Amino acid sequence: MARVKIQKNPVKETVESILKKQNKSYADWEKEIVNKKKLEVMADEDKEWTRETVREASMDLIMEEVIKNNKKVETNNKTDFHSNSSTNVN
Repeated sequence: MARVKIQKNPVKETVESILKKQNKSYADWEKEIVNKKKLEVMADEDKEWTRETVREASMDLIMEEVIKNNKKVETNNKTDFHSNSSTNVN
């Protein structure tokens, strides 16, 4: 019997990293997302629905983090540009 290599999920790893910065666990976050959706639709747990819901929430969280980091970089670049411009005046 051949061994099946389990590949790591880069989205999950990224979300875990983001949540760690927020002092949250992936497991608790996942439960919160799933429970919220369950209450909204008042449905029994569906494995495919759960995976899709968590994937969607993961992508949203990643995009929020990317946007936040981009804003920080833009702010730092503007600050660096203005400070360099004022020091380079002859």
